Amino acid sequence: MQQRNSRNAQGIDVSRYQGKIDWKAVKDDGISFAFIKASQGKSYRDKTFIGNAQAARAVGVMVGAYHYLDDSAKTPEDARREAANFVSAIDSAGGISAFDLPPVMDYESKLSPT
Repeated sequence: MQQRNSRNAQGIDVSRYQGKIDWKAVKDDGISFAFIKASQGKSYRDKTFIGNAQAARAVGVMVGAYHYLDDSAKTPEDARREAANFVSAIDSAGGISAFDLPPVMDYESKLSPT
């Protein structure tokens, strides 16, 4: 078990790449919140999103959803389609009120001036 600063909340972010997660073990390790990948780009949905959200909540881990913004959005319309994909993914998991944390965006590339 890692040493944790007991004065700060500890959290993780997960997606399908983590495979099947033992959420009880996560909670027992001192993790109090998780951001779970919901969507990416204009149409991709993480197939583990809903199951992870339900399982994390069941053991008392606070849950938030994230959208991975890829480099395919080149126009305002593309950005609107990405946002709509994220909103739809959240809706499919019970709506925004089913989450403890605000929705967030994960963007790991460099933004160009345009």
